[in-house]
Formats: sequence, structure tokens, C-alpha cells
Amino acid sequence: MATEEEKRLFVLLKKAYIDARYNRNYKIEKAELEYLGSRVTLLRDLTERICRERIAQFTEG
Repeated sequence: MATEEEKRLFVLLKKAYIDARYNRNYKIEKAELEYLGSRVTLLRDLTERICRERIAQFTEG
């Protein structure tokens, strides 16, 4: 279960996805950016691992 802080940071990530591209005045705290970066890296790594496992299921046997 996600904590309130994790929920807040996920909302921040969704907002940043759009605002950082279109709003020159978009700001994010360094600590928030570092935390979100680490979580995105984790998500990428998990996605890659799961996809590789799934692909391996198709190529086995």
C-alpha cells in the first residue's frame, strides 16, 4: 500500500510529465527529483525483467 508521501510524489511525477515540457517556470525540489528518478529507474528495471521473463516463456520449448 502506498503512503501519502508516495501518492503525493506520484501526482508530482504525473504533473511534471506535462508541466516540465510546456511551462518554462516549472520547478521541482532537488530531493523530489532525485527520489522520482530512483523510482523511475526501479520501474524501468522491473519492466525490463518482467518483459524478458515473458518473452522467454514464448521462446522456450
